[in-house]
Amino acid sequence: MSQETSTVGAPPVRLFTRQATGLRREVSPRSSLIFNTFTAPTPFILAVAVFWILGVFPGANLYIALAGGYAAGMVICFAISTVTTAIPRTGGDYVFVGRILHPLVGIVSSFLYSAATLLSGAAIAYWAVTVALAPSLQVIGLISHGKTLLNWGTTLSTSHGWQFGIAAAFMLAAAVLAGVGWKWALRVQAVGFLLGTLGLIVAALVVLLDGGSTFVSSFNHFAAPITHQSDTYHQVIASGRKAGINLNPGSDFANTWPAFGAVMGFAIFSFYSTFIAGEVQQVRSWKTAGVMIGATLFNGVTCLVMTWIFFYGFGGHFFTAINAISGTHAYPFIAPPFYVFLASIASGSSIIAWFLGISIVATFFVLLWLQFVQPMRALFAYAFDGVLPLRIAYVWSRVRVPVVALAISLVIMLALLVWAVYGGNFFVVYATGVLAVSTSLILMSLSVIVFARRRPELWRGSVANGRIGRVPITTVAGCASMVLVIILAFLYLRYTGLGITNVGAGLRNVGLIIVAAIVVFGVSSLVRARQGIRLSQTTSEIPPE
Repeated sequence: MSQETSTVGAPPVRLFTRQATGLRREVSPRSSLIFNTFTAPTPFILAVAVFWILGVFPGANLYIALAGGYAAGMVICFAISTVTTAIPRTGGDYVFVGRILHPLVGIVSSFLYSAATLLSGAAIAYWAVTVALAPSLQVIGLISHGKTLLNWGTTLSTSHGWQFGIAAAFMLAAAVLAGVGWKWALRVQAVGFLLGTLGLIVAALVVLLDGGSTFVSSFNHFAAPITHQSDTYHQVIASGRKAGINLNPGSDFANTWPAFGAVMGFAIFSFYSTFIAGEVQQVRSWKTAGVMIGATLFNGVTCLVMTWIFFYGFGGHFFTAINAISGTHAYPFIAPPFYVFLASIASGSSIIAWFLGISIVATFFVLLWLQFVQPMRALFAYAFDGVLPLRIAYVWSRVRVPVVALAISLVIMLALLVWAVYGGNFFVVYATGVLAVSTSLILMSLSVIVFARRRPELWRGSVANGRIGRVPITTVAGCASMVLVIILAFLYLRYTGLGITNVGAGLRNVGLIIVAAIVVFGVSSLVRARQGIRLSQTTSEIPPE
C-alpha cells in the first residue's frame, strides 16, 4: 500500500509502517477445500438443520430443500470466487467490495459479515455443549448403562453455569488453535475432517445394516425400560399424529419453501476462503472456484445421501415424528433424537456410541475455530488500512497470526457467549445474523456485477474475464447471486419459523450494525484528516500482499 503524507503544517505523518502484511501463502488448495467444507459440515447440518427443519416444517420435501439450497450456495460461491481470484487479499469482502464500490461500502459489508460470524461463534460454542457434547454423553450413558456419564450429560443439558464454563473452554481452545498458525491449525482441521467423515460412514453403515424392522426391534428394546411400553416406536408415530404433525415426508410444498431457506442459510458459506485469500496458494487460478464449489457440492451430496439413509433406515413417519415432538411432553427420552442417538440405538454398541460422539464433538470444535478466522482478519485489514489503530494489525512473526486482532475477537465472542447461554432464545439472534450476512452478500453480489465496469484493468487480468455474448461472466454470476440472496432474505423475513419472529427488530439490528460501520469510518476519516491523510483515497488502493 502506498503511503500518504501530509504536505502542510506538521512533519509528514506515515500511516503505513510496512509494505507487506506479514502473512504468507501457507494454505494449499486441498486444505482450502477442507476449510470451506467446515463452513457447514455435514455432521453439523444433520445434527442441527435437519433436526430443526423436521421439527418446525414437518412434511417439507427435504430432498428438494437440500438440493436447491446447496445449488444456490454453488452459484453464490462461483460469483464471489471471480473477484477473489482478481483481488486475492486477506480481508475478503472488506477489500474487494471497498475497492470496487467504495471504501465505506466495503466496511459496511465487512461489519455485517463480522457481526454475524461473531454471533455464530457464540452460538456454535453453545451448541458444541448442548447439541454435541451433552447429548453424546447422555447417549453413551444410556447405551452402556453408565449413570455417571448420563448424569454429566443431563447436567450439561440443564445447567447454564456448566454450559457457559465448558463452552468458554471450547472457545479458548479454538482461539489458541487460531493463534498457533496455519501449520497446526490445518493439521487439527484435517483430523477433524477425518473423524467427521468416518463418523458419517459408520452411522450410514449402521443404519443401512441395522435399519428397517431390525431398528424397530432395537429401538423398542432400548426404550422399554424407560417408557414401560412394548412398542414405543409406533407410539412415537401416534404421538406425532395426535399433535397434528404432517408425517408424510415431501408432501407439504408450503413448508418446503422455508425449508429451502433454512438449508440455504447454512449452505451459502463455502466461499469462506475469500477472507484468507492472501494466504492461499494458487489463489489466482480457477482452483479458487473449484474448491469453493467443490466444498458446497461435497456437503450437499453427503447431506442428501445421509438424509435418504435416515428416512430409509429409521422410517420416514418415525423420523419426522420423533424430531417434531422432541422438546415436548410426548418425547420420552433425555437425549434429543439426533442421528448420533438413533444410530447408536441401532447399533446397540457403546463403542460405536463413543466414536460417533467423539466425531461430532470434533466437528463442532473445528467449526468453532473457523469462526475466529474471518473477524480477526477483518480487524487486521481495517487496521492495516488505517481505519483502526495500526497496532491491531500486528502480526506475530513466529506464527504469522494477527494476535491482537485475535484477542479482540475472543473478547467479543466471550461476551456474546454470555448472551447465548443466559439470553433465552439465541436462535433468534443467530437468524438475525443470517439476515446480516444476506445484506453483506447483496453488497458483495453488487460488486461482482459492476466489477468489469468499475475495475476493467483488474477484470481483464483475472481468470474470469470471459463473456456470455457481450455480457461479462462476472456480471451474469453477480446477478444470479443477487437474486438468490434476495430470496434468502425474503424467506427469513417471511417465515417466523426460521427464527426472526420480529421483522422490525431484525431490520433494526441490521441497521444498527450499518450505522456502527458508518460511524467508525467517519471518525477514522476525521482523525486521519487531522494527520493530513485522506482515508477514502488510501482505502481505495489495492493493498500489498
